[in-house]
Amino acid sequence: MSRQRLHFLTRQPRFILRVCLGILLVGVVTAWIVGKWMPPKHGRWAQVFGLEHAPAPHGVPGTPGVTAKGLGVREIPEGLDEDQLHDWLTKFTRTEFPSVSEMVELPDSLRALPEFQEPMVKMNDQVRRAVAQLALGKSTVAQDRRVLFQHFIDAVWLEGPPRVAAQTALEQMAAQKPVVPLANELLGDMWQVLHDPKASLAAYLLEGERPEAKSARLKALRSCIAQRNVDHLRELLGNPAYAVEITGLNEEEKRSEAILTGNYWELFRLDLNSSIDSAKGHLPETILTLLCGIIWFVMIHQLGGIRVRSSGRGLLALVLGLLSPVVTLTILAVQEHYGTIERTGELANHLLFYVVSVGVREEISKLLLFLPMLPFLRGKSEAEILVVAGCVGLGFAVEENIGYFLHGLSGQPLARLVTANFMHVATTALAGLALARWVRFPRSCWESGVATIVAVILVHGVYDFTIDAPMPHTAMALGSFAGFILLALAHYFLTQLKHLRNARGNIIAPLFAFLVGMSVLAALALIGGTMDSGLRDALERLIGSGLGAVYLIIMFSYHLHRE
Repeated sequence: MSRQRLHFLTRQPRFILRVCLGILLVGVVTAWIVGKWMPPKHGRWAQVFGLEHAPAPHGVPGTPGVTAKGLGVREIPEGLDEDQLHDWLTKFTRTEFPSVSEMVELPDSLRALPEFQEPMVKMNDQVRRAVAQLALGKSTVAQDRRVLFQHFIDAVWLEGPPRVAAQTALEQMAAQKPVVPLANELLGDMWQVLHDPKASLAAYLLEGERPEAKSARLKALRSCIAQRNVDHLRELLGNPAYAVEITGLNEEEKRSEAILTGNYWELFRLDLNSSIDSAKGHLPETILTLLCGIIWFVMIHQLGGIRVRSSGRGLLALVLGLLSPVVTLTILAVQEHYGTIERTGELANHLLFYVVSVGVREEISKLLLFLPMLPFLRGKSEAEILVVAGCVGLGFAVEENIGYFLHGLSGQPLARLVTANFMHVATTALAGLALARWVRFPRSCWESGVATIVAVILVHGVYDFTIDAPMPHTAMALGSFAGFILLALAHYFLTQLKHLRNARGNIIAPLFAFLVGMSVLAALALIGGTMDSGLRDALERLIGSGLGAVYLIIMFSYHLHRE
């Protein structure tokens, strides 16, 4: 097909309507066939890609996969040796059991306890002590060493004078010379359960003097992190015997350690790896968010009068934008560590949180990733600067969408395409252009630059506030203002882009690219939603999201039809 023919067809309403309806019809038919062939099941689309949406385990910090059921008595293997018993007791003392009903297949001796007469009562100390003793009885620990473990069990789960006597006995064993292996570590575990972190750390450090006491050194590191004891943590990490144990920390503990020691590059690396793993582990959602990104990437280049095939700077900006959520997470971690605005449920506090905390860190993160693009934009038109800055915002939206799409493949993509995706593109584009003008003309444009960036932060914060206003409140209808904010932002951004760009005709009409891209996205979302929850539910979600954003679709179509 010739360029002239393509240019003519993509501007004909009938042709656009036929193509879009054809794509949607193929999507509906495919979804119907898939629904008949493959019964709906949550996470089914992920299974097609060889992935599993496994729920996050409820268990012990630092011990992934350890759950209440995983520590049930029926799971205690016969013949635990000393190290295995110690590891099991450590997990058992730190695990919160939801209820006794989780502990099935218990021996009659335990089920006879009064605490088991009410099936939903949480396990108290008496029951937990009985379970721990059962584990000790199944072990192959030598008789003289059983005394040490028995003292620990009694010191943690007995009450009154017997507990005090057991604690004293454990302390005496820990103080013996020569050193009794594991005595100080069990003493540290005891103080940990009894909420005395300083005494716990001191015991771990004494145990850590033994060359083979690797778990005690790891617990000492965790204790310093939990107490935010920066000086002691730095001192321990300066010791090679402790530094090697840092690999045993879980991801959250590694992030906390990086913040405490000021190693922000390591914090950035951890967040980046987490984002990459999330994208790999949620391939269907990643495909949909990439499609959303492609639609807007093509759109803003067309509207800016820039050929997509010569959009190298836009691609580089998009890649940098993909890193901006990682920078945001790094800033968030630092904010949470040193203290930030907490939501109290009050309207004014809620607004302040979204403007000062959320709006500031997200917009600043995107601008920080736009800064490296400024040398590549010297001498370029303001329309191209606007487009390239918008690509940074688009990268942020692409990465952010993965988490949102996990809440529903059929409803989320279409709605976020015309809401959050556009908002990140527009706000970053406007702020980036203001920053570029400020850098180019520092004396004459600094005031307008600061004003624009502050205004963008306010718009972003107020938008997030209106869609998440505290309920119940007299401002319960605030959610409707989010649409008006997007309408005003869309009108202003698209008008600015039109005035700045070099007028050159696009071969493919922007309206055609927008509506066809939306149709492909809707078809894929419908198929994915059908695999997860069935055709009817997927259709309801898709139609609901489309109706909820219909005014925005009309707004974009109005502006794009004039191009």
